Amino acid sequence: MRNDPEAGSSDSLVASRESLVQAHVIHDFRPKTVLENLAGCYGTLIRGVYREMLPLMKGRRIIDCGCGFGQFSRVALDAGFEVTPIDIDDVSLTLARDIFSIPCRKESIYATSLPDGSCDTAVCCDSIQHFDINKFVPELKRLGVQRIVIYDSNISNPMLTAYWLMAGHKERNDRTADAIVREFCEHGYDVSALRYENVIALPISGGFQRPPVPLVHHFPSAIRRVDALISRAARLLRLDRRLTFRFLLVLDRRETSVPRSGSELVRQP
Repeated sequence: MRNDPEAGSSDSLVASRESLVQAHVIHDFRPKTVLENLAGCYGTLIRGVYREMLPLMKGRRIIDCGCGFGQFSRVALDAGFEVTPIDIDDVSLTLARDIFSIPCRKESIYATSLPDGSCDTAVCCDSIQHFDINKFVPELKRLGVQRIVIYDSNISNPMLTAYWLMAGHKERNDRTADAIVREFCEHGYDVSALRYENVIALPISGGFQRPPVPLVHHFPSAIRRVDALISRAARLLRLDRRLTFRFLLVLDRRETSVPRSGSELVRQP
């Protein structure tokens, strides 16, 4: 059977974009800056991250939850995966179609139009903080998702939270990686891997919203190599949770009904 998106979807599908921005369900952005950064240092760096994530996919059928501008979907499609990109922001979806030519859909991640058992892996890149996990998981289970891969901001880093405070940036939810693990564990998905990374790459490249650091941003390959070395050193010193700007989390659907704490399962991918 197919799920009826109108029957169970959030009001976010019919809400105005302004109201969604005010509720921090989506972010407003400057398209010119986004386009420049996608074509520059940040775009190069994030495509490298996404290519390295591909071996973590379980199966070939991916749902890209909150696909945004579509970078991950484009990388996965080019690698031969079947990808369904979903988002609710019309402006982001337009850019995704125009820049990356991906077949994205405007649908609620709580009630997609996809058939039962049609997905193997759910990917959430910079989107999990916008989701209500209690509503999200039932749809993932209906779709047959066995693995969830999350790449997002690490709010355990005080430098990041201080910057957000100064910039007036807010997320709908402010959950640490550990808090996200606990919520998914309650719903039958256990952590298989958790890694903190990115000490200098994000600040130098500017992400989507800020201009990059002058001159240095012309060398993304060197930035990535140096950042990998610093991130590795931070992990060895057990400082990665506090110094890095990003985390990569992999969760697998539990095969038994025995609840697990999550914290005891954390390891590096």
